[in-house]
Amino acid sequence: MITIEEAKTRINNNTLTLKEERLALTDSLGFVLSKDIFSAINLPSFDQSAMDGYAVCFSDQIATNFKLVAEVKTGDTKPIQLKKGEEEIILLNPASPILVYALVKSFANKPPLINSSFVTL
Repeated sequence: MITIEEAKTRINNNTLTLKEERLALTDSLGFVLSKDIFSAINLPSFDQSAMDGYAVCFSDQIATNFKLVAEVKTGDTKPIQLKKGEEEIILLNPASPILVYALVKSFANKPPLINSSFVTL
């Protein structure tokens, strides 16, 4: 068995140390960043859904039937305030509503049953 110091020495002696190199973005294909890059602005400038699905606002009771109050598509940025027992259908990663308890992924387990203005999940 070797000591921790001996192990560190062996690792350091057998590890290739890469040098930093400044490249134009157009010449950087196949290279790895040596430092994190941070944007000066947030894009998008609003909370965004990471997937298509149903944004639901649960009530205190367990429910599988939700009142469909809105459909939000790409380009829609006005958030919707959901009330308990309501949901909105989220399509193509739009802005998310302000009050969402959960986002149920579209067709995660089975297709939802859509009956006029109610959806059964």
